[in-house]
Amino acid sequence: MDTPWLQNIKNTHQLSVFPGNSLSGSWSKVFSDALTEFNRLSNASGLGVTLTRGSSPPTPSFTGANVQFEATNSTMTFQSFAGQVTVPIAATGTSGKTISVGSPSRGGRLGQSFICVPLAPQVLAPGGKVREAGDPIKLVIAVHELLHACGLDRHTSFKDPDLFIQVLSDIPDTDPNKDLEDIGSGKRVPPLFLSVETVARMQFLWLLPSPVIHFPRTF
Repeated sequence: MDTPWLQNIKNTHQLSVFPGNSLSGSWSKVFSDALTEFNRLSNASGLGVTLTRGSSPPTPSFTGANVQFEATNSTMTFQSFAGQVTVPIAATGTSGKTISVGSPSRGGRLGQSFICVPLAPQVLAPGGKVREAGDPIKLVIAVHELLHACGLDRHTSFKDPDLFIQVLSDIPDTDPNKDLEDIGSGKRVPPLFLSVETVARMQFLWLLPSPVIHFPRTF
């Protein structure tokens, strides 16, 4: 189920994303490109939220960024405002994992989010060679997870697939810089695009007024 962020964060129409020290190799550049690409898609489609680079990680006291982004070959543990958060990851797979933390006292609205992507995602290239995925595939992984961090849960329908589809099929090239992902219906990414469904759901989370929730008095 898609979940909005806390109202004070939603009102800013912005999320800050902290790139962790684990972003080695090409992941550092891919992270920067992912923020740029997300904001391009947001501005083009009017998603209602943009992303900025955070200078410090999220903390239990709500200081630092809203989102933390790490590349790892094992499970990582974070400290959130609601306690410890564990994010499992497949070291060599080509998909990431996002765990977002909601506030029970605010109807489950999100307060922080933690993203892990595989440190060295592997693909089977032409000729039967197993190698690290090229930056185009890493970019798809990154932006896909950033959409999760914005509050999207259920993946895009196969009727109108985009980069937020659940099953992405790797299409490695002899040149890693030309790697692609097959999203179905004869469509491939990059270049990245969003379906009408994904745009509408993002706009619902970030542009429509949140319903007022009345909490019963306890005194």
